[in-house]
Amino acid sequence: GYFTAEFFDVGQGLSVAIHTQNHHLLYDTGAAYDSGFNWASTVVVPGLKQQGIKRLDAVMISHQDNDHAGGLAYLQALLPIDAVYGTSENQIPCIKGVSWQWDGVSFEVLSPYNLTPYLKNDSSCVLKIYSAHGSMLLTGDIESAVEYRLSEHEKNLKSDVMLMPHHGSKTSSTAAFIERVSPKWVVNSSGKYNPFGHPAADVLGRYEVPVFDTQNQGQIVASTYPGWQFVSLRKETQNIWR
Repeated sequence: GYFTAEFFDVGQGLSVAIHTQNHHLLYDTGAAYDSGFNWASTVVVPGLKQQGIKRLDAVMISHQDNDHAGGLAYLQALLPIDAVYGTSENQIPCIKGVSWQWDGVSFEVLSPYNLTPYLKNDSSCVLKIYSAHGSMLLTGDIESAVEYRLSEHEKNLKSDVMLMPHHGSKTSSTAAFIERVSPKWVVNSSGKYNPFGHPAADVLGRYEVPVFDTQNQGQIVASTYPGWQFVSLRKETQNIWR
């Protein structure tokens, strides 16, 4: 029933690994660039292999934007993957109703309801992860319209930890949505000096709980064992930063 979430430091993008006792899920892969550089082979896969993880039970691509999906091909070339969920035609549809359980931990897709039409950010797969020991909501890049629909119609929103939607954009993190999820901790994945100004100052002001951000703290690991704990790679291994 315990699980761990690793929020990889992939600049202005997203990649989160969820580990239960015997299973591993990757939610998004970070970006790939025309130069050939990609976050999957430079950060994500080395981070997994360092822990002895040589295959993934599932990958979930929240939506098709490069900063979330760009590294998928590189990831597939480096690790065996049993199932790929997402919003593209060649992936298992990531829609409400998809759910499974690993080692006493439940995984449930809350949004989108369908994949046609494809709405870019608002088609992001919203994934709730929960057990007797804690709960987490991964939100992709959903914006205010989807936040409103979830706030009005979804009963399983409340979560201990929430991924800040859309990297802290002004188009997300509505007060009503934050109130409905009522997280105790929030994690944001954003890049230092990113050109969008994420996370926006007024968005941060809506959260009255601790906020962890990869641009300031590097890779962030949240674990439910023996209770919620948060570790910042930058804080723990200061000698590698300069």
